[in-house]
Amino acid sequence: MEKTRTIRLEDLSTSQEMDLVGSGDRNLTILSECLQTELSFRDGVFTMHEDSDQKEEQLREVLQALVAAVKKGHAISEQDVIYACRLA
Repeated sequence: MEKTRTIRLEDLSTSQEMDLVGSGDRNLTILSECLQTELSFRDGVFTMHEDSDQKEEQLREVLQALVAAVKKGHAISEQDVIYACRLA
């Protein structure tokens, strides 16, 4: 049975959250495809429907890298998401 896991993002503005998930949630879709799991984002919380502790840890690593970039004012591209996924 799948678990629902959540990761709350702290200290991001609404515009930073939007940069993170991408226009039309494109970055979120890429991240979901990369991790091969269902992801959603709402009100600063990523929700993952997954039993795997490993995939949760991968998501945390990717988000840590992307959030750091967003906080530095970097606009997150699809390529950034793909690159972060490959490194995790």
